[in-house]
Amino acid sequence: MSERSVSRALLRIGALTTAAILAFGTATSGAQAQEPETPTSTVEPTQTTEPSTPPSEPSTPPSEPSTPPSEPSTPPSTPPSEPSTPPSTPPSEPGTPPSTPDTKPEDEKKDAPPVIARADEQRPDLAVTVTPDKAEFAAAEDIGLTLTVKNKGDVPAVNIRFGYETSQAWLFSGANELSSRPTLAPGAEKVFRVVLRPTSPTSDSVSFQFRATIDGSADPTPGDNGKDLHIPVRQYKGSVSGVVYTDTNNNGAYDQGEGLPNISFRVQGGSPAGSNWGFTDANGAYTMWSVVAGKYSVVSVDNDRRAAKPGFTDFVVEADKTTQFALPVVAPVRDSLTATMSFGKSSYHVSEKPELTITLKNSGAQPIERVVAVCSGYGPEYLNSDNFSALRPDGPGVTVPAGGETTVSVTTDMPKLDYPWIYANCFFGNTGRSTSGSVWVGNVRATVTGLHGDYSGKVVNAETGEPLRGAAINVLDPVTRRSLKDVIAADQDGNLRIYSLNPGKVLIQVAGKWKPQDGNEFLVDIVADKTTTRDLKVVPSDVDVPDVSHRPDLTVSVKFDKDSYDIAEPMRANITVKNIGTGHEAQVSLRVRQTPDVRNVLDFDRSQLGDIADETKKVFLWPGESREITVVGTAPYLSGNDNKVSLPLEVSTPVDHGPANNSALATTTVTYLNGDAAVVLYGDANKNGRKDADEQALPNVKVYISGGNRPSKWAEATTDESGRVAFKDFPVGLYSVYASYPDGWVRPGSDRLTVSANAEAVLEIGAERPLSDKFFATLNFTKDEYRADENYEAVITLENQTGADMPVVNALCSGAGEPGEIYNTGSGWGGLAWDGGGVSVPNGEKRTFRVTGPLPTEAASIGYATLGCHFAPDSSDPGAARAHDDLKVPGLRADAFGKLVTDGANGDVPKPATTVVVVEAGTKKVAARTITDADGNFGVSQLPVGRYDLIVPGPWKVEIRRMNPWFLVRAGGQSWVQLFHLVPGPEVEDPGYPLPEDQTPGTVTPVTPGASGGAGAGTAEVLAKTGASVLGLGLLGALLVAFGFGASLIGRRRQVV
Repeated sequence: MSERSVSRALLRIGALTTAAILAFGTATSGAQAQEPETPTSTVEPTQTTEPSTPPSEPSTPPSEPSTPPSEPSTPPSTPPSEPSTPPSTPPSEPGTPPSTPDTKPEDEKKDAPPVIARADEQRPDLAVTVTPDKAEFAAAEDIGLTLTVKNKGDVPAVNIRFGYETSQAWLFSGANELSSRPTLAPGAEKVFRVVLRPTSPTSDSVSFQFRATIDGSADPTPGDNGKDLHIPVRQYKGSVSGVVYTDTNNNGAYDQGEGLPNISFRVQGGSPAGSNWGFTDANGAYTMWSVVAGKYSVVSVDNDRRAAKPGFTDFVVEADKTTQFALPVVAPVRDSLTATMSFGKSSYHVSEKPELTITLKNSGAQPIERVVAVCSGYGPEYLNSDNFSALRPDGPGVTVPAGGETTVSVTTDMPKLDYPWIYANCFFGNTGRSTSGSVWVGNVRATVTGLHGDYSGKVVNAETGEPLRGAAINVLDPVTRRSLKDVIAADQDGNLRIYSLNPGKVLIQVAGKWKPQDGNEFLVDIVADKTTTRDLKVVPSDVDVPDVSHRPDLTVSVKFDKDSYDIAEPMRANITVKNIGTGHEAQVSLRVRQTPDVRNVLDFDRSQLGDIADETKKVFLWPGESREITVVGTAPYLSGNDNKVSLPLEVSTPVDHGPANNSALATTTVTYLNGDAAVVLYGDANKNGRKDADEQALPNVKVYISGGNRPSKWAEATTDESGRVAFKDFPVGLYSVYASYPDGWVRPGSDRLTVSANAEAVLEIGAERPLSDKFFATLNFTKDEYRADENYEAVITLENQTGADMPVVNALCSGAGEPGEIYNTGSGWGGLAWDGGGVSVPNGEKRTFRVTGPLPTEAASIGYATLGCHFAPDSSDPGAARAHDDLKVPGLRADAFGKLVTDGANGDVPKPATTVVVVEAGTKKVAARTITDADGNFGVSQLPVGRYDLIVPGPWKVEIRRMNPWFLVRAGGQSWVQLFHLVPGPEVEDPGYPLPEDQTPGTVTPVTPGASGGAGAGTAEVLAKTGASVLGLGLLGALLVAFGFGASLIGRRRQVV
């Protein structure tokens, strides 16, 4: 195999294998969205640098899979895109996201150089640890963390600045500690608690990042000033598969042809509770993935145009299992069911149980079974059907015969009432608590006695005997002195009538300058269902009794507790809602008011507002009462450009007599702090974790830095002769650092660097020699070609020259997820299987192992299979020994199509009338040649399936900007139009048309118009939509190979036998 073929194949393996285990490489994403990164930077020493997307970093070393990887069964129609070689011309620079805002006062905006510490200077040295309460949390459970900040330095750490970011969770508690600016003596530590609350009960993980810095002080060891965690949340999930069908022949089972295509349905249930949608394909089949375990019920089918057949609405999802659930559907019962309903009598005493008579009629030709009642309403006066005997929602229901009727009588408890009447509003259907497709009957009413009494009397001036016409009367609770009714006016004759008073004593006042004749307040005993009569005799008074007319006036105020906040600091706002009106209690609700620019609104958990903001609850405030609320949040992740955060609020009540004070707005400022970073790379030959005088610097190495608090930032630069590189003016925060180590050097684990405000953080990183310097691996298939139905056999040789025995060497054989990859699974791999327990290789010995197994099922259709493996005690070790080989599976032939384009200012430009020569990968034998049409399309017919290279004669180089960098001929892949980019390059000679003697010439196949813009074009479109860059993918892959994560064997070329 050629060196280029090996390089390409291993690049794919290294890139995607490592990408699959990367996590949290940049600043933690927000609960709503991620702030765009800033792709420009100032670096030292001055280098010519191009923005590129650095790779993400694994939060933990790669690990072996807990379950064997599944082999792909069919080739993808559109493989992932990545260039095999970097484009010869750089891509256009991405649009520049918002730069770091400058919010300092004018007198602080002067360019002051950051503090660069002397080597012998004593400094505080902070170290941070974050410890979750448990390794894994249950779904919807609060996540407790213990944060520890220690000063390892020799001098006090003064005014420490904390910062945090979290994703998929709210900060539930700990805001006070995170906002504190403590001082720590040498050796002292601060320990405090933080609790996070997941934003969604179905979140699989929560991310949290914390850092501690001191403004103007360069920490001696900036690698331990911050921590980021991915905290797993255990979700018990399974999947559901089945078919939605109409049981046409009424045999109680699905038969071919009964499936309903393009049907949607919704189910509710699970723990924690939620809902899921299912969608059927052309045959009525469906699958719902990642469904939370628990019991579910079908609540809607086809937008209520159909209904689940009774008895087939419920199913249970078990964790890590697939539930088979066939859903027969029928016409909704409302098409044939009618209902009438009446109370047994028109009036009930409050102590009685109401009785309802329900008549159900079926006009259909089939009986309607399991009919139940779902009754509810907006107040206590509406009856609930949970105790309607057989008709209760979870009960057995009743059957209504075809063309007949069924009458049912039910009794229920009298609800606790505010008003002297009751209602029944009910849905009748046969899908349990779901009202989908049901028939509704409502507004059936009965009065209730024994609940209230009345008062009547006359208001008289006792001195004159004249009635007080239109006198204002207050009705109060004698204990609380609160109003029970709105002010009631006497008529022109002084007569007064007050209805619906609760039994017991009430206090009646005559408003104005009047007092009771005998000096005693008017206390009246109210008796249920009776009218209490008493005249109110008053005389003039010097004291003016105010009327307590119901005139609610709600006001809201809000204020942040600081005028400005650091971007990574929790923000607090104090809210007061008050009823400054008069009368009795007023219903009140609070909400965040809509604003023209929602990007500036505080991002916080709205549940902090409490029940006063819950539309499902009724909250009342009496005159003079208030609610005090404190909410904690952060700056929004899509914040505007004015560095402001606002909290607009609005309070409402059904009738407000002072609406001008119903809204309030608080505004604060967000500040952004910057500092510098420097990285020093060296070869840690003795692996002691520090740079010794005799250890070499690593010059001319690309270093990538990515992260920081919002706005996040990344850059790349090259180390100077001392192995040092500097990055200027970076936002304070935690950064991931990567380097493309040369000459086989590797860096186990991950590196973090925390930038402090107005200081230069210097991180020394020691690379190590790889295990593969002294531990070697080879891998060879026993023959070059295999039939599709026979097992492969490969010989693996492991040689240990490390100086120590290796009692356990594990293997990890995987790839980039491309078709044809062979994994180390099955009994034929023995101890080298992914779960085989490993093999021993004593020092100084070479051991040989034979492994075997079936070829991937798709090998015949693509014409090849590949095997690439890592060998080490920890097979995720970046310095592991690696080996690779591939084989051919001849037999099938297929057509293949491509499209030739060049890079244009506005995208791809087709390259018409251009000769394309197709040659075998590796041998370079000419297999076919053709010419592109007017749209740059070309095609070949009936070539042996496999991998080919393209040659375009002239001053061109062909770039394939995807993971699998060949022209692929695959059975079943004829609809895929593969995209190839032409870029200027050295002159390429036309190889002519010397087809191999043993090969039938491939026929030039014109591309049909329908093939244009097929899967090849779709790949580019999909990448654009997801924000991926084909150039970025290529550079990422190359970078990972340089890291040692990729399976690179470029330096160990060998011939396949």
